[in-house]
Amino acid sequence: MTYALYLNVSGHLFHLQTTNGSGYQLQNVYSSGFDGNGETTGTYTWAVPLDAPNELFYPCELHTGMNGRIVISDLSSNGEQLIDTNKKLDWIGRNKGSRVGYG
Repeated sequence: MTYALYLNVSGHLFHLQTTNGSGYQLQNVYSSGFDGNGETTGTYTWAVPLDAPNELFYPCELHTGMNGRIVISDLSSNGEQLIDTNKKLDWIGRNKGSRVGYG
């Protein structure tokens, strides 16, 4: 599945990374299929690979307290996915027919 991420976060460098808790960490940046790490504005694509981790994080490079979580999961056999509405970005599916949910 390929997603377009529309960034409009001037002054807040966006990254995908594999760890959370200490802000941006260069050594943990995740770039597999994603072309928008370090960007602030524009449209960037992310082709979510089948071997993507189940969880990624998106910290601001410059501001430790600005971050969020992405949960990546497979769709169930009936195509339904539960969404935790307490999260900013709840999940991105690996399979065709999945959708991005916002809390």
